[in-house]
Amino acid sequence: MEKDANTIKTRSALEPDLAAILELDSALFQFDHAFDPSLDLNWTRSPLGSEFYLDRILNSGVVILAEDVDGSILGFITGGEADYPAHRTPCRMAELDTFFVIPQARGRSVGHLLFTAFQNWCDEQGYERLSVRVSAGNANAIQFYHKHGFSDYDLILERPIRLDS
Repeated sequence: MEKDANTIKTRSALEPDLAAILELDSALFQFDHAFDPSLDLNWTRSPLGSEFYLDRILNSGVVILAEDVDGSILGFITGGEADYPAHRTPCRMAELDTFFVIPQARGRSVGHLLFTAFQNWCDEQGYERLSVRVSAGNANAIQFYHKHGFSDYDLILERPIRLDS
């Protein structure tokens, strides 16, 4: 695993990377749809999806890519400033928005490298805390975040208004 990690590089995404980011995000939505069938599988390719990632690249956060030695993109992570709850002691909080590693690259430390790069970016920006929302059924993601120092903070439950619907 260590040998693989030495051939993988991380870098901040640039505007010309947008198409590749949207491809990865589409794959993420397909994967996450198993945990949350309410996900709009067309969002990524909508103007809102493209604008979201372009804004993260150019203005309000960061998109970090992991590349193999041949330049192929293995995954990405993105985030920026979080809306901090007014009822908590104030601090600057970053939010990890999206995080995806292509299936063929899993087990090669790509996720760890991407997360470390994002954590370093957060530190450089002066953030004090980091949050992430993850689908309750995604046990592998929850395990990854726990391994990287996250602890459970909130539990959000939802249901249809009418249970017979």
